[in-house]
Amino acid sequence: MNPAQRFFGMYVDGGYRPAQSGNAFAVENPKDCSVVAEVAEGGAADIDAAVAAARNALPGWSSLSGAQRGDLMHRAADALALRLPELVDVEIDQTGRPRCEMAAQLARLPEWFRYFGAVARTHEDTVPPFGGNFLNYTRRVPLGVVGHITPWNHPLLILTKKVAPSMAAGNTMVVKPSELAPITALLLGEVLKEAGIPDGTMRIAQEEIFGPLVCVMAFDTEEEAVALANGTVYGLAASVWTRDLARAHRVAGALECGVTWINDHHRIDPASPWGGFRMSGIGRENGLVAYEDYTQIRNVIVNLSDAPFDWYAGDGAPARYS
Repeated sequence: MNPAQRFFGMYVDGGYRPAQSGNAFAVENPKDCSVVAEVAEGGAADIDAAVAAARNALPGWSSLSGAQRGDLMHRAADALALRLPELVDVEIDQTGRPRCEMAAQLARLPEWFRYFGAVARTHEDTVPPFGGNFLNYTRRVPLGVVGHITPWNHPLLILTKKVAPSMAAGNTMVVKPSELAPITALLLGEVLKEAGIPDGTMRIAQEEIFGPLVCVMAFDTEEEAVALANGTVYGLAASVWTRDLARAHRVAGALECGVTWINDHHRIDPASPWGGFRMSGIGRENGLVAYEDYTQIRNVIVNLSDAPFDWYAGDGAPARYS
């Protein structure tokens, strides 16, 4: 971030613009409460305008081939890699997280654009079986304009995990980062423009609160440990620490959560599904399942026969309906 740039508008159509209300808010460094920057405070009218602009951009972006989107996403990965030192600094300033953590975390983010760029290029349609002389095929098509809401704790990582698959699938998007840490989300808009992503494929609006909690509880038996872990409405991720391999797999299979690590914690990869059970989210980030979550299926059934057919002939001939 340019040290002189202390105000950020909302990023729309390849550039910054103030909120229609003129309102803005301060982003503070949690270390010392110093002001990192002022950011435009989007309202309902700004969201409506962003959605309308994203809809206007949708036909152009969604009509590109998977190979074309893949090429642009690989360019986005390269552009992101060049901006990492700046982004790490900003992420530290707005979240207060350690430099060693943020440098390691953000260094991996280009992988998401490369992975989902490859998915866009190589994802195959299906040809399900269908009785009779018919060709039956399905295609994955974009949902349209996608809304992303992200928290403060890992601003750019969590946003990247949403933006990369939804872009690869051909969607445009409106993003609302946390008001506590919105700056790197705005800078990502700059990165995508530098990579040649068409203006209007991503917008930004802003406000949210999120907080972590850790409990330490004693247990006597494996069954009690599993019961304690499952005794919640949440179920995002868990770690099992043991040298007993059989116990490790047994407990991992009993935990009601979306991700379980054995003798490790918080390892992620763009190809590995991430998401929780119960109240810990809907759907999955990462992997093919994330790409497919940002699509809908179109089914096309083709009659390959030239023979005439009359549904209402009444001649006693079998008519296959379903």
